[in-house]
Amino acid sequence: MGITFDARKGDPGAWAERVTGGRRPDLVVEAAGVSATFEQALRMARPLGRVVIMGNPTGEVRLPQGTVSQILRKELTIKGTWNSCFTELPVDEWQVVVEMLAKGRLNLRG
Repeated sequence: MGITFDARKGDPGAWAERVTGGRRPDLVVEAAGVSATFEQALRMARPLGRVVIMGNPTGEVRLPQGTVSQILRKELTIKGTWNSCFTELPVDEWQVVVEMLAKGRLNLRG
């Protein structure tokens, strides 16, 4: 998909600013499902950027008013995707998707 970052190794916002030359990411994927990472993903995205929310919250998720204002000002596109437990079918759908991503067989540009 591009560049990935492990948030345990530093500040994702500062890292994103650095690797994009201040432009910020076109696409940010939130996968933890907690308020802090929701907010972080929304702050990191560039104006007119896209944020995919796939982390299933286990508790209440709140966003500060300033973050909501930034969503509006930056005109972000926010998409949710269901990411939950699954029953293995004749094939493991998650494994198929991972393999397709690795082979470049999925169009992630929309």
